[in-house]
Amino acid sequence: INAEYMGQQSRQDWKSFLLARAMELKVPGKLLVLSIVDAGDGDALRHHLNTIVSAVRDAALAAGVSAEVLAHLAIPLFHRDEEMLREPFAQPGFPLHLDSLDIAPPAVEVEPQTEEEKEQITAQAVAHMKAVFEAIFVSQLTQGGVDAALADQVLAACWDALRLSLKDQPALFKQPYNCFLVAATKCCATKP
Repeated sequence: INAEYMGQQSRQDWKSFLLARAMELKVPGKLLVLSIVDAGDGDALRHHLNTIVSAVRDAALAAGVSAEVLAHLAIPLFHRDEEMLREPFAQPGFPLHLDSLDIAPPAVEVEPQTEEEKEQITAQAVAHMKAVFEAIFVSQLTQGGVDAALADQVLAACWDALRLSLKDQPALFKQPYNCFLVAATKCCATKP
């Protein structure tokens, strides 16, 4: 994952998301967004995302999904910092006013000491990744022409591979991002 392109796409996605939500609100509607933001450890974040992408691609290729379909597989990008989050609201005529931006640092995580702790943390991490990514990957694979049953098979293999990968790489247990909460108010009309 190229950090420069990742940052550019994140910036574009964040602004597009805000404008789309503004289209749905009436003045003075409120928008609350709770998500995650890069905590400054870009290398760990890229490694984390590359691990997920590699697991999906390996599982898909092994199941016979074509390289053409996989070329269009994408994952959500979280490479945002506070400056990027504030940027759209500073633009003249932007339809949302930023009421507040709160960033909460991640909880301090303890390195797993026993195999049982590794199993437990690995299961939690994989469950979290499934919740975030599974629907997106299924949608992208089926839109690319992959049968729904095969998409499920690919993702089951992906999560199994990730489970093994996480057990072998304790550094991946440390999530390299903080939580952020944005509160904004619709302040003017939005052009479609």
